[in-house]
Amino acid sequence: MAKTYLRPENLYPTFGYSHAVIVEGPGKHIVFAGQVPFDMENRVIGENDFEAQAVAVFENLGRALEAAGATYADLTKLVYYVVDFEEPLRTPLAAIRDRYLSAANPPASVLVGVSALAVLGVRIEIEATAFIDQ
Repeated sequence: MAKTYLRPENLYPTFGYSHAVIVEGPGKHIVFAGQVPFDMENRVIGENDFEAQAVAVFENLGRALEAAGATYADLTKLVYYVVDFEEPLRTPLAAIRDRYLSAANPPASVLVGVSALAVLGVRIEIEATAFIDQ
């Protein structure tokens, strides 16, 4: 029942993510739907405000993790979908991500720039997987 976070010395360095996460042993593997910046009435939080939306998405992910009996520390992979991705968005996204994730053992991750998401005004969606040791 162990997770090993890989950032091999012979592979390019990573900042805020791991190249791979190995999950071994009995436990619970959890796959989360893409989390979006919605409030309890399905209204978009921070319409067209990327940073407000990123915080809302991480907060919603935290609620989903809690409901599954998991924490941010149990995340093994994140896939970020960002509308109209531009390089300057990496800095605020990294700063927000670092408020929630461990620098020592960050999950593997992917950042994808897309032209649109399912709901107009949503600028970011995060899909996640987690593993809980048992």
